[in-house]
Amino acid sequence: MGKRGEINTLTGITDGKLASTLRSALRQIWSRTVKKEYIKSVRYKKGKRYHVRCASCGLEMATADKARPINKDGSVSKRRPQKLFDVDHVDGITPMKDPIYLLGAYWVSLMTGRLQILCKKCHAEKTHG
Repeated sequence: MGKRGEINTLTGITDGKLASTLRSALRQIWSRTVKKEYIKSVRYKKGKRYHVRCASCGLEMATADKARPINKDGSVSKRRPQKLFDVDHVDGITPMKDPIYLLGAYWVSLMTGRLQILCKKCHAEKTHG
């Protein structure tokens, strides 16, 4: 791993940019495979709609429902609506500080880690709080 901001002669970009690009691509793969199948495995039908339940607070949410995000000042964001829940890695994901050496560990923890459904509020408390 080179110095911060130093272009790697092998890849032609910095190690930080390489890690960011790899993380983005792997999360997209995870979202379309493991995450999607996990949601299918824990959802249940209530009436005509599928629902999931927050593992922390027990809040029940329809999988199709969406809402606009809330800004830090409490106002409603202009960004497009998002699902009411997140799929959370119970044990976290191995950080990819050095993409050349830690890509495998990141991939394994991302793809095979234990998952749970959390509402946006509980997920924010767990990850940022």
